[in-house]
Amino acid sequence: MQKRWFWLLTLVVLLTSTQVLAQGGAPRSDDFNGFRLNDDVWTFTNPEGTASMRVVGTNTPDAWLQISVPRGNPQDIWFSGIRAPRVMQEVRNTDFEIEVKYESGVQSGQSQGILVEQDSGNWVQVYFTTSNQRTQIIAAAATNFNLNLATPNLLLEVADPGASPLWMRLTRVVNDWTVAYSLDGSEWITTPTFTQRLAAAQVGLYAGVNSFFGDSPAFTMAVDYFSVASAPVTEEDATIVDDLFPPLIVSTDPLSYDDRIIMNWVTDEQATTTIEYGVTDSFELGTIESTDFVVTHSVELPGLTPGTTYNVRLTSSDGLGNISPPEVFTVTTLDAPPTMPVINLWYGENQTFGNVGVPSNWVNIVGRAQDADAGDRIRMSYSINGNEYLPLSVGPDRRRLAGRGDFNIEIGLESLQEGQNEIIIRAEDRYENRTNVAVFINFSSRNVWGIPWTANWSDAQSVQANVQVVDGFWEVAADGVRTAEPGYRRMIAIGDLSWTDYEVLVPLTVHELVPGSATDPLVVDAEPFVGVMPRWVGYYRWDDSQPAVGPVPVGAFARYMWRSAVRQNSADGLELLDGALQLAVEDPSRISLRVGDEYFIRLRSVTSVDGSAFYSVRLWRAEDPEPTWWNVATTVPEGARTNGSIALVANRVDVSFGDIEVTSLTPQAYILQAYPNSPPECAALVLGSGVNLRTGAGPNFSVARSVTGGEQITVNGQLTGEDGFVWYRAVEDSAWVRADLVQLDVECEGLVQLD
Repeated sequence: MQKRWFWLLTLVVLLTSTQVLAQGGAPRSDDFNGFRLNDDVWTFTNPEGTASMRVVGTNTPDAWLQISVPRGNPQDIWFSGIRAPRVMQEVRNTDFEIEVKYESGVQSGQSQGILVEQDSGNWVQVYFTTSNQRTQIIAAAATNFNLNLATPNLLLEVADPGASPLWMRLTRVVNDWTVAYSLDGSEWITTPTFTQRLAAAQVGLYAGVNSFFGDSPAFTMAVDYFSVASAPVTEEDATIVDDLFPPLIVSTDPLSYDDRIIMNWVTDEQATTTIEYGVTDSFELGTIESTDFVVTHSVELPGLTPGTTYNVRLTSSDGLGNISPPEVFTVTTLDAPPTMPVINLWYGENQTFGNVGVPSNWVNIVGRAQDADAGDRIRMSYSINGNEYLPLSVGPDRRRLAGRGDFNIEIGLESLQEGQNEIIIRAEDRYENRTNVAVFINFSSRNVWGIPWTANWSDAQSVQANVQVVDGFWEVAADGVRTAEPGYRRMIAIGDLSWTDYEVLVPLTVHELVPGSATDPLVVDAEPFVGVMPRWVGYYRWDDSQPAVGPVPVGAFARYMWRSAVRQNSADGLELLDGALQLAVEDPSRISLRVGDEYFIRLRSVTSVDGSAFYSVRLWRAEDPEPTWWNVATTVPEGARTNGSIALVANRVDVSFGDIEVTSLTPQAYILQAYPNSPPECAALVLGSGVNLRTGAGPNFSVARSVTGGEQITVNGQLTGEDGFVWYRAVEDSAWVRADLVQLDVECEGLVQLD
């Protein structure tokens, strides 16, 4: 009996404990009326390390949470991942209803919202932002890093820019999500429910900034409360809280000269600070008292030696007897006085666009700004024909601005005048050193790119003599035009916006694969690929980002991708994407494109009378005869582009494009042709007493089947196996046989080299 009661009591304790843990895992409300964020509930995440967080207005009706993001690099939740500063609490995967009141309004490039996160690649976000001169509420979701911002779950215009306060409510019931908003806290507008599967692990608030026409704007999000319907905030900001916390240094941003250091830092409450400094941990050079009660601090340490590392110790006090533990920082002075920024123009100070024709809705002036001073940051802007200066984004941005200091001035054709245009580019560093460079553009919109057309690189004096550079640093090499610096989607354009139906032949040699990180989820398009994009008119402004990030719609995109360079056991191959850059069809032959060998790509682009487009793609090694079959031949439904130029794309590869040839096509004549897309087949006679066909090209693969000597099999591809021997692929079951164990028919014209 005693044992029975013991086990019953144990079961009750376990059930009770489980219930308490489950309740603790539900979202928790907070009115942010405290001298410090409640770290029993919240965790502050600061991906870029430059944002700050604090609570303000404690013991007043206006106790708020603030997250401040400085001007500069984008910090947002975007296609590249979750890079916004945020406060999050761990939760159980359960239903909830959350209401948030924002005291801050949003302008262009600013966002504030609720984030529900499963992990770094799966989340739901609901946020306020401003675009097209209207405050909007947007709901979007990511599944395995694929964010649907191009077609979000919700997008509504709700108010004028900067309107505040703003209320948001998010309700989750299993996989159904409902968003409501209010402009006065009383009248709520509920939006249609959307469905998104998510195993919620964290929920919280974020502040975002992104790069609209240049540096991202500064932004401070202010949140009055975060209230959960199951245990809501009551008597908001009514509790009197004692300040028992010392000031906390939330960010530092020292500025070094050769003879002095300016210490800049932010505390989470108003405070005075004592600064001690020296070359040793004795801080022998002296003490400076900063006696003003401020949040943003700046103190100069004078009389220092160039190229020397100093120890700086900060101790803060809030005047209520709360003194922070000393914090020590090391800062190094410059070796010499600060230098001027340097602007490098990759294609010179005199550039011509439209002299042959117009392949894009934009012209692009690309280059790199650099500064020799350690830790310096550059801001850039530009002016067109004496007009106002516009902010200019500076890389890296994980996308088109691949390198540090890269810029791409993307100018709409409507902003240029016929003839000469003057573009002034300005770079300014943290020391207020400023460099101006003038670029003179000779522009014509009246020329139409002729067809047929051939790019003859042997006679070309410059890259822009034959193509228009869209992204990246390219150079004329012995074998054509070559990527001088591989990166994200390096691109050149040929042809005219008016082109419709044509065939292009592109010689190419891939010299090296330069894949992105396989483990960093923020790397966009990590897999190397190279390809031809017909009916291209330029990037689209999906938002106000500069340069633009919207690549679609296009006609189609034929590319060869090396997935195995990033993910082991993944298949490489040729594929055709549709006008929205979604997979339309893969090459069934799995032909290989080997690094170091020269290949040809032939692509046809024609339009049918019903508005659909027909594309065919052929890839072969240059030393082999051109095949009679096509790797890919398919129709792309109506809706893709039916006109445009040709873009050659090199993503994370070092590649050369040779003498490109373009000819015009008559649509109906080519659509009626036969387009076989099966590789050539050859009969193979089994030698000796017999052979084992294996599941892969090598002796270590398992036996698929056995064939007796004298029998005949049909093969349609070859590759070199792990053992160094050539192996043939059987048509019947894709099993593999070693080449020296069979004899090909004398009429065999050659087998496709496979991946």
